[in-house]
Amino acid sequence: MLRLFSLYLCILLTLLPFSTLAQSLNDEQIKKIGPAIWQQVNIKSPVSGEQIISAYQNKQSPLVSLSEMRGPAVAKIPVSTLNEERWFVLPQANYLDGGFAYWQDTQGIRLIADFSQGNLSQSAIIMHGQAFQLNLETNSQGVLWLYLNARHYAKPVSVTFLDEPTFIYQQFFINSLSIMSITIMLTLACMAFILYLKTGQNVALYCAGYIGLHGIGWAFAAGVFGVFYSFKSINSHYFGMYIFSFAISSASAFAYYLFNFHTVEKTRISQFLKYFSYVAFISGFINLVLPFHWVFYLAHTLAAIWVVLTLVLGFKC
Repeated sequence: MLRLFSLYLCILLTLLPFSTLAQSLNDEQIKKIGPAIWQQVNIKSPVSGEQIISAYQNKQSPLVSLSEMRGPAVAKIPVSTLNEERWFVLPQANYLDGGFAYWQDTQGIRLIADFSQGNLSQSAIIMHGQAFQLNLETNSQGVLWLYLNARHYAKPVSVTFLDEPTFIYQQFFINSLSIMSITIMLTLACMAFILYLKTGQNVALYCAGYIGLHGIGWAFAAGVFGVFYSFKSINSHYFGMYIFSFAISSASAFAYYLFNFHTVEKTRISQFLKYFSYVAFISGFINLVLPFHWVFYLAHTLAAIWVVLTLVLGFKC
């Protein structure tokens, strides 16, 4: 009975007037959809496209942008094109435990991409984001169904369609810039640590921790480690947020020793730096038992405090 119902849904949706509802990709390089296109559902791990359609159709709540939300969600995007082209689809989500794309046309519905962050065989790699290929034939009309699942959506999740040349340029720019930045940070951290081994100066040690932990955290968030190894039950992209508290702790300690606050009379700013470093360090361990969305908020709160603190240090020291 369930199979018949699913088949009926597929047939009904394929008869929709795509020409009036579809997002046309003709003569465009970039097409952005959303962000209020998502329906939150209760599917933890989809097993078929019919299950995705059924969950979407059975929900009567308004569509949302997913900003500051969490959990599984589904989007329905009708698409049409006159030309045979290869497109790349980018769901704009920082963290993604599960990501699946289904294509539905007159031939039925089928899985075309698994762009989950734990999947090592993704068809397109772009750091700090996700992407997959969508190959369209001449006069293609159909529905692109997207399923996402994450512990936290930090911002509205829109969907961008890029033609192949535009995507290759953007992929090269983002990936190259990320890799260069991470490499520079880790190189500087190694230099600072070698200097600490030679001199024994705490300022060099905390400088290494400050820059090195930022570099490692950025590498996790960008997905550099995920490209080579996937933890079966853990999404390594989240590690950047967990490391961040320790990086801020090292940064505060670095500033404390850089301005020689440990050798001069105590001041309010020196005491604040000292205890802020302790608080950030302890927060790193507290994060291990907190839900990820609280880890995200706490990390950004520490970052905001650190930005203000650096400005104060710049003017007063």
